Amino acid sequence: MIEKEVLLFGPVAEEYNSRSVKISFPLKSNGNDIMDIVFQNVLKNKELRYRCMLAVNQEYIDDLNDIIDMNTVNEIAIIPPLSGG
Repeated sequence: MIEKEVLLFGPVAEEYNSRSVKISFPLKSNGNDIMDIVFQNVLKNKELRYRCMLAVNQEYIDDLNDIIDMNTVNEIAIIPPLSGG
């Protein structure tokens, strides 16, 4: 396991009442694992989990099944749906 800081934005940060949280992850995780662990530790509103995007090292993760070596991760962010005009 390795501890990483996860950045939170928008309604995710509001619900947790913080802009970041430190969470332990397995050394080899896929995007789904990361999202599941974050939402199990942080949020009661599980509905948001499937509306948010995962970014690792400032890049969106398109395929949540890809394995991520957590030793190479400097930044994890949970990006909520964006809206605007």
